[in-house]
Amino acid sequence: MKTRWLSGSDLKKVALFGCPSIAKKNVLSAKRLRTYFRIQEDNVCSKCALKVSCKFVNQNLRKGDMTNLHLAGVMRVITLYALESVPPQLVIPDEIKASVSRLLMDILRLSQTVS
Repeated sequence: MKTRWLSGSDLKKVALFGCPSIAKKNVLSAKRLRTYFRIQEDNVCSKCALKVSCKFVNQNLRKGDMTNLHLAGVMRVITLYALESVPPQLVIPDEIKASVSRLLMDILRLSQTVS
């Protein structure tokens, strides 16, 4: 996926916020997003409300393709935030909600131009 199709600043805000849950697939998707933006794990994990119960705190992903994002992973993260399907101790700030909303609108417009 090319980030020029989506707002890079909104994606980065979501990446900096953290993981939407401690489920492995969700954590790995959020970590891939951070890896893409070269965000240090300890910057995000140190202030995360879920770190006490997370098995992946401060763990980096294996080196891989850092030049592309996969839409499925991005959608997994932003959909959980959009639906507010997150653990109760994770409070989603309005700024993150606004970024997620804009990203979903970008994806909707993209899907209409591709189909």
